[in-house]
Amino acid sequence: MRYILIGFIIFCSAFAKAQLESSQWYFGVTAGIDFSSGTATATGIGQLVTGEGCATISDDLGNLLFYTDGSLVFDSTHNLMPNGTGLLGDSSSTSSAIIVPQPGNDDLYYIFTVDTSDQQYRMNVGFHYSIVDMSLNGGTGDIVPTQKNINLLPLTSEKLTAISNATGDGFWVLTQFEDTYYAYEITAAGLNLAPVTSIVGPTIELISTPITNVDVAAMRGYIKLNARGDKLVAAHFSNNTTAEFSGITNVLEARSLAYAQGGELYLYDFDNATGVVSNPQPLMTRADGASFYGVEFSGNGRYLYAEADYMLPSTTVIYEFLRGEILQYDLTAANIAASKTVVHTDMIAPFRGALQLGLDNRIYHSRINESFLSVINNPDDGGTASNYIYNDFALTNGAQAIYGLPIFVQSFLLNGDINAVDHCFGESQAFTFNTSAQVESILWDFGDINSS
Repeated sequence: MRYILIGFIIFCSAFAKAQLESSQWYFGVTAGIDFSSGTATATGIGQLVTGEGCATISDDLGNLLFYTDGSLVFDSTHNLMPNGTGLLGDSSSTSSAIIVPQPGNDDLYYIFTVDTSDQQYRMNVGFHYSIVDMSLNGGTGDIVPTQKNINLLPLTSEKLTAISNATGDGFWVLTQFEDTYYAYEITAAGLNLAPVTSIVGPTIELISTPITNVDVAAMRGYIKLNARGDKLVAAHFSNNTTAEFSGITNVLEARSLAYAQGGELYLYDFDNATGVVSNPQPLMTRADGASFYGVEFSGNGRYLYAEADYMLPSTTVIYEFLRGEILQYDLTAANIAASKTVVHTDMIAPFRGALQLGLDNRIYHSRINESFLSVINNPDDGGTASNYIYNDFALTNGAQAIYGLPIFVQSFLLNGDINAVDHCFGESQAFTFNTSAQVESILWDFGDINSS
């Protein structure tokens, strides 16, 4: 009886472990992390060289499937897929790509891409999707030739995020441009090409000026949905207007103003049943003087983190760096904006970089040209107990972090275990769910109509 029981419990535990689709990371200059063991381990076998955007996907056991910078797609052997070049993302786009499974088909995956242009942003080619079929190329996958670079929007920002829908049988993919959020739903029937649109503030104007590399600043920054699927955060690096550049002909002066005048940090409600974004809440605005780029939610869902850069315009360089801050907001507070706590500050330039939650429940911060990642070690804790450590996680020899870290369907980051105590065959059994996340309800399905 004991050996049968132990075998049963081991089987249940293995079945109950969190899925590992987000366990493999590839980013920066040949940098990587493997979380599949439960502990972050640096790897150096990836082939990406990307300044910002990147995305990876593994199967639910943690086996790498493929990864991309939005332009090139590498398979699990770290070779380019035969048709895996020429995607219309850009490695200089904040969120150049995100990978989303096709519900009901284990072989098909969508790669959504957003382009950018460091010259004139309005010249970029917009929002597209391509489909990877893992049954192609001997089982290592390839992009379906007739389903490559399908346009969805002519122009959007450098922002992408995704989450499971309310019924758990599909996903929402979101992007943003100026004052509008576009939510596309994917179900077993495929991608609904008609997005749910939500017009909410602030308006981030795509400024019009003949001076290059000015309009791109406003399009930078991440958006993230929380794993629960009811909150959305947006980081806007700047919020300039065309009128502010009237009469300016000096390139350095124009770029300095574009970069250093401050951006916007906003929190919204998201309805993952309808795809609607609503209730815009300004956490910080341009008047506060900070530019925002990386954002992330804690594993337990209580805290929101944002990285902020404080800069001054300059006449000799693009900007004068003052300081960088990691900000924490308590989403349970009556006044979320007022709950802001600075959990880390330093003057090591540059500061701008992604924040990304790992399966070890730590949040990683990418800082350019570092051979380490900085880490928020205890993001479920309030204030400085969250324990931000500069350059805390060493990358492999020769690898470098730049600005970006891979993004995922945010519900892939929800971690937990099903626990059971000793019991005898034929008797009723109680199960408990162990997770740091704030969970409203759990649906049990053991294939037995009598279980509840």
